[in-house]
Amino acid sequence: MTRSVRRLLLARLALAVLLLALGGGAGLAVGRLTARPADPQAHERVITAAVESGELSETLSLTVEATWPARALSKSWAAGVVTSVEIRNGDRIRSGQQLFAVDLEPVTVIAGAIPMFRDITPGVKGPDVSQVQRFLAAEGLYSGPADGIAGRGTAMAVRAWQSRLGLNQTGVLQRRDLIVVPTLPLTVQVDPRVLTVGKELSGGEVLVRAFAPEPEFSIRTTKAVEARLTPQTPITVDAGAASWAARVRSSSPDVDSGQVVLRLAGERGAVCADACDLVPRSGVVRYPAGAELQRPVRGSLVPSAAILTDADSRTLVVLADGSRRPVRILATVAGRSCVTGVSAGQRVRVPGTLAG
Repeated sequence: MTRSVRRLLLARLALAVLLLALGGGAGLAVGRLTARPADPQAHERVITAAVESGELSETLSLTVEATWPARALSKSWAAGVVTSVEIRNGDRIRSGQQLFAVDLEPVTVIAGAIPMFRDITPGVKGPDVSQVQRFLAAEGLYSGPADGIAGRGTAMAVRAWQSRLGLNQTGVLQRRDLIVVPTLPLTVQVDPRVLTVGKELSGGEVLVRAFAPEPEFSIRTTKAVEARLTPQTPITVDAGAASWAARVRSSSPDVDSGQVVLRLAGERGAVCADACDLVPRSGVVRYPAGAELQRPVRGSLVPSAAILTDADSRTLVVLADGSRRPVRILATVAGRSCVTGVSAGQRVRVPGTLAG
């Protein structure tokens, strides 16, 4: 290749490189001129939420335990073998009713303030005689005064009572014949392990207990739940056939479990009102219940995160267009608030949440 030809080729190559460089630069310039400018607020676009019209409430699910407390009745002084039991757990007993029999001789319950501490024999005096006289008068067997003197009229009434029961008519009322309790009628608790046919008694045992007039209702829970249940918090107990209104009356720690025991009271007395017979008298009965932590309120519902507080401590929300609207909070439950000041269909900004 001659020198002149080589120079010509080099010149053409340089021209081609120059043209490519000029073309690339021109294209880059055109690209810069025609590209859409970036949206400086694109990365700051806030997420909005629609305002809804609705109801806000909160109910806490609980388990309520019901138990019937019982107290011991007076001791029975009958010694021998139990030959029959005339009462069952939960029976309502009245004055003059036979409870059980020992060696075929019945043991009867009466109302009075003084337990049987001796036999009532002719000539004895005392308030224990007066309560026996009142019992015999209520049975239609004694018409004299309840003067506390076991005279001839009292002895005759005792014989009539013994004849009615098929006993030997001695005119002497034995200590073993009666169990005296403060008030009647009452509902009894009978444990077959304590009182059953064939059991041998030595006298002085407590064989029958009496249920309280109403059951006790309680909740076993944590301190965190206790803090949310005030004495003003309405609690509804679901008993299936009935529902009962209750509130927390008192609380105490349960050392064994580390929990808290909340004792309940009814709106007017017993939690079960006039339907306490629906509560079984055996063991612990558990009922589902609900505590109304927030009564239902209606209004505009917004995310709680959308509510701000300005320098003047006023609550407000920011609408989608950036304008501010003062609001009043009616209730807040689980991240949502019921407010006034905005309407359903509007959109509010949720601060702190940015679009990507």
